[in-house]
Amino acid sequence: MADRSSISITVIKTLFGASPNVCSYRGCDEKLTDPAWKEVNAEIAHTCGERPGAARYDPSMSDGERNGYDNLLLLCPKHHKLIDRLDPDGHPVELLRDMKAHSAEHGSRARSWATPDALTRYAVLLAASLVSAGAALSTVGAARLQVRRSGKRIAMTNLGSTTAFNIAIADEDVSKSPVLLGDLPSTLPGGSRFDVGHWVQTSGSRTYADLVVTWDDEAGRSYVERFPVN
Repeated sequence: MADRSSISITVIKTLFGASPNVCSYRGCDEKLTDPAWKEVNAEIAHTCGERPGAARYDPSMSDGERNGYDNLLLLCPKHHKLIDRLDPDGHPVELLRDMKAHSAEHGSRARSWATPDALTRYAVLLAASLVSAGAALSTVGAARLQVRRSGKRIAMTNLGSTTAFNIAIADEDVSKSPVLLGDLPSTLPGGSRFDVGHWVQTSGSRTYADLVVTWDDEAGRSYVERFPVN
């Protein structure tokens, strides 16, 4: 599994956006997401391993390069295990790069399979499986977002001392419609507060019990936290 603290939400969204919504492994048609699912059937695999001793590890790469879009691909759990643990020697770097390129080409020929809001939701679900919210909140000095609802208004506060980037809010239940909360800040400095605006539900009087907020810190690490809206 990928490093839990160093793949940004933006990179994950890009991976999903370029995907035709099937595993990138050649010949595999395993579906990665479905609006009715509460989880995604996708894992992030590294072309060149993320740490010493990992399959295809390249010591000349920086941590940013290892966890950047160009070195990552989306696989179903079975094929992620195959390339990293069962048969790493049978899956050299060039083969994996070719698989990713073939998958992206197939995706570019297909019609768009998900809206921007849906891509955000799938990225949040995958990030939630990679990131420990508890670890994020215990990181000294890290950006720490708190979101509270009061009536029909949402307020967001950064309790940490560093800036939060790439902030996104989504419903953790993928069977529900996208949640509209108005404009989110592009960045939120440590110690500052942002009034997100009116709480807007997209389907009648549906009640949302919990939402998920995700953000990146200044080092490019991603965090996820659930919060109630009652």
